[in-house]
Amino acid sequence: MKIAVFGGMNMDICGRTDHPLRLRDSNIGHIQMQPGGVGRNIAARLAENGAKCELFTVLGSDAMSDTLRADCQKRGISLQHALCCEGGACVYLCMHDLDGDMLLAMNDMALTERLDCGYARSILPILAGFDLCVLDANAPADTLTFLAQDLKIPTLLDPVSCAKAERVRAALANSGFSLPFTRIIVNLAPADTKKTGPAFDLPIALAILYASEQLRGDPPEKLVLLGELSLGGELAPVRGALPMALSALQQGYTRLLVPAQNAPELTCAEGAQVYPAATLRQVADALTGGRPIAAQPPKKFVDLLRAHED
Repeated sequence: MKIAVFGGMNMDICGRTDHPLRLRDSNIGHIQMQPGGVGRNIAARLAENGAKCELFTVLGSDAMSDTLRADCQKRGISLQHALCCEGGACVYLCMHDLDGDMLLAMNDMALTERLDCGYARSILPILAGFDLCVLDANAPADTLTFLAQDLKIPTLLDPVSCAKAERVRAALANSGFSLPFTRIIVNLAPADTKKTGPAFDLPIALAILYASEQLRGDPPEKLVLLGELSLGGELAPVRGALPMALSALQQGYTRLLVPAQNAPELTCAEGAQVYPAATLRQVADALTGGRPIAAQPPKKFVDLLRAHED
C-alpha cells in the first residue's frame, strides 16, 4: 500500500534533571536529541510496518535538517516532493523532572506555515496516486480544510492525541450526545504552538456539539473552558489550571468554566469569575438555558493555604 503523510518534522531536544530543578541556575542532567514531529512519527511507524510511505513536509538548510533527511532515508521514507527552504529546521525543546513529567517546553515550528494551500495545491495530482493520505493536525488549518475537501482518496486526520479523540467520542456518547458521522477538523490554531495535555477535551466536545447543532443557540463568548473528559462524561481536573487562568485574565477573559476540583485554586485569581462543573451534560445544559452554574465565591490565597493545612 502506498501511503502519503502530510505534516511536520522537527528535531526533539529533551533534557531530564538528575536532581530537583533549580531555576535561574545550571542543572545537571541528561540531554537527548532525536528526530520527531507528528507527521514524521506517523510515517516512521507506517514504514516500520511495511508500507511504502512518502512524507510531504518542509525542511530547512541547516545541519539538523540534514540529520532529519538522513533519518528518513534510513527508514525508507521518501521525501521526493518535500519543500526545501533556507533556514533552520523546526525544533521542539522540553525539560523533564526526576519523575519524567514535563516542567516546561518551547517550540520553533514557524517553518510549518510553509505547508500552505499553494503547496497543497501543487501536490494534489501527486497525492491522487496514493492509496491513502494521513494528515497531521498540526499543519495550518486552512491547508487541512483544502485537502479534506479536494482529496479524492481515503483520508485520515491524526488528531495529535488518539487518546484525546477517543475520550471525546466516549464522553459525548455517555452524555446523551453523538459524534456526527462526517469528517471533523478541529482547529487548534496557531499551529506553531505546542498543545499537550487533556485540557482541550471540554472545548473540543462543545465545539462539536454546537457545529452539529446538538446544542442550540450561539456559543458562549469571552468564556474560557478547561477540562479533561472521562469516558463517562465527567470532568476531571487538569494540571496547570492556575497559570492558564492567569494568562486568560491578562488577555481580558474573566469568566472561567472549569472542573469542580480545579475551581478552589482559581478563586484566588483577582478578577476571575470561576464556574465549577462536574459533567459535560451539566455544562451543555447551562449553556443552552438550563440550570445555571453558580460562580464560586472568591477567596484569598492565604485562606486556601489555611484550608489545605486543616
